[in-house]
Amino acid sequence: MTTVHFVYPRDAARNSSPFCIGNEVGDRLARDYDVRFYGWRDAVKITPRPGDVLLGHPHWRRDSVFERSVDQPGWARRILMAPYADDLRQVAYYDRHMQQCDLFLAITGNYWFNRIEASTIRRWKPKMRHMDLAVNRRFFPFVKTKFNPPGQRKFLYIGHTAHNKNVGYLSQLQLQCESADISWAGRGRKKIPGVHVLGFMDFSQP
Repeated sequence: MTTVHFVYPRDAARNSSPFCIGNEVGDRLARDYDVRFYGWRDAVKITPRPGDVLLGHPHWRRDSVFERSVDQPGWARRILMAPYADDLRQVAYYDRHMQQCDLFLAITGNYWFNRIEASTIRRWKPKMRHMDLAVNRRFFPFVKTKFNPPGQRKFLYIGHTAHNKNVGYLSQLQLQCESADISWAGRGRKKIPGVHVLGFMDFSQP
């Protein structure tokens, strides 16, 4: 049986990102393969056996498991799997692995994937395959079925405020359109000027 060395954050007790991705993909792989799991920060080096596959998320740290293992000889396949957006601050460090990897499974939406040709890293495109969200929809059911008419709707951002979330755009929208009603639920060192701050909310509870 093929052994897949899967590098991705994973925690069966958590359905939030990024664990929901590692849980779902890992569980599905385990149906057909012998899967060995690693956290993306693990400071270990994997020495492959014949037929082994390396699959997963690199880390920007040079001592992390994907970084230390991808150059090892003997892999049957090397596959990078990670979120993608056309923002070099988020994805530039993937570039140091693209030459070694056979494929890049890009976890992203249609918008970002459809504009790869216009991006600064369009040379990755031949290796890119679209992986849409990679989560189990059972844990993310539709909870709202009725919506206010246009002009009376509100917008809620749920998440943190690290630079890759581009929360400054929300501030621009709110400050340039006073009638907009934008709120934020989450944590973050950086604030989002102009929006309504709701603080952290645990949406995993019914």
